Amino acid sequence: MNKKVEGILYKNDPCAGVQCAEPEVCQLDEHRNPVCRCGDTCPLEFTPVCGSDGKTYSNECTLRQEACRARKTLNIIYRGKCSSGPYIYLFYFCTLRVVLNI
Repeated sequence: MNKKVEGILYKNDPCAGVQCAEPEVCQLDEHRNPVCRCGDTCPLEFTPVCGSDGKTYSNECTLRQEACRARKTLNIIYRGKCSSGPYIYLFYFCTLRVVLNI
């Protein structure tokens, strides 16, 4: 199957037609076989986010990448660096409760 990206025609693209589960993407292994993997690159911009694991990530992409690699659910609690202490989780669950009206 041929694939055209930004004006360049790639003949017999092995990833054409391969559907990967979010957030994985199709990449070629060393033998040019299609495999679903977590994305490798994130922008180098520093726009920190606080993850639901209490860790600060340099940007949303790095949080999503870590969630993919660890095969766990990570959410953004808020934008900015995480503050230390257990209240992060309390903040997250209270916010979740208000949003869901539990």
